[in-house]
Amino acid sequence: VSCNALDKNALEKVLEQAVARHKKIDLLLQGAGVEQSRSFIEKTETEDREEFHSKVETTLNARELGEKFKVPHQILFSSIIARFGNLGQSVYSMANAWAESLWSIKSGGIIRTCIQWPPWDQVGMTEKPVIAELLKSSGVSLITKDQAESLLPTALSQTLSVAHNADDQLLYEAPL
Repeated sequence: VSCNALDKNALEKVLEQAVARHKKIDLLLQGAGVEQSRSFIEKTETEDREEFHSKVETTLNARELGEKFKVPHQILFSSIIARFGNLGQSVYSMANAWAESLWSIKSGGIIRTCIQWPPWDQVGMTEKPVIAELLKSSGVSLITKDQAESLLPTALSQTLSVAHNADDQLLYEAPL
């Protein structure tokens, strides 16, 4: 089942369906967001708002509904760009950092984890070949689904973690 996570009512209906079918929800993953790699000055106000709200509002919706449905473990998929920045991604970086702050607010017994992922190969935004090539040409490695799976246990053991390939450590410690 899919829905637009910006629409809190639609998201609530999806969660209600899950509870009706399975009696409870054990895990909530929030990874919604829109990214537009262009200089801030080249973007319209509408594009800036869409990029920001697509991450922040969906995070607020997921957080509030996760509490309502008493989901014990909630994970926010953020971006490594929130920590290190990147040319043309200032709004995206700010939106992810803001979402992380909202996610980290404590709430009785709920475990919230935030993972700052590097770009995944052929998943989400890198499904667009232009974005994947732009990142690769900047020296950014794209992790595969298998690599992400192997990084997940370590990432989940922390409240906030940066998941990345060891080969990229120096890349992420310096400006891109």
